[in-house]
Amino acid sequence: MSDSDTTPLLASTRAAGSRVVSGARGLYDEFKAFVLRGNVADLAIAVIVGAAFGKVVDSVVTDLFTPFVALFTQQSTLPDANIVLRPGKSGAESYPTLQQARDDGAVTWNYGSFLNVLISFFIVCLIMFLIFKFIVSITPKPAPAAPSALTTAACPACLEDHKIGARLCPHCKWDLRKKLSPAEVHV
Repeated sequence: MSDSDTTPLLASTRAAGSRVVSGARGLYDEFKAFVLRGNVADLAIAVIVGAAFGKVVDSVVTDLFTPFVALFTQQSTLPDANIVLRPGKSGAESYPTLQQARDDGAVTWNYGSFLNVLISFFIVCLIMFLIFKFIVSITPKPAPAAPSALTTAACPACLEDHKIGARLCPHCKWDLRKKLSPAEVHV
């Protein structure tokens, strides 16, 4: 191939490469604007704090509440509380832990796990409610609205109210654009 044959190919390749680079640059700029807008950063922080908060609530439920609830069941912890629906290979009617029931192949109704999740849910709801109430209490109240401007005025002829800007009084049909002479004024 001669140089004259490759020149159009090189030119079109350069043009295509330039379009790809400018398109990628535009996409990068849009992505950067999206990420730096603030909402994305706020959402990321909220997700991270929420995950940490979830771990704290799980610990509170598992370590502080469930031991007391487990006192009323035969299991060592609340998540292990279950009812055997079908015994496993050993034929045991109850199992101290869910893992032992699974290992034996028993079918169990795991009400303890459900209660554990339910307690966690209510604690999260309560804490979120308290946080919301706190935020509302420290948020400044909006200033009271300014009294609205007058929307009605008295007709000079009959002294009944009419809308400001009306041409005729709806009660006496007085032309409100006319000025009253002193003799026409009602006292």
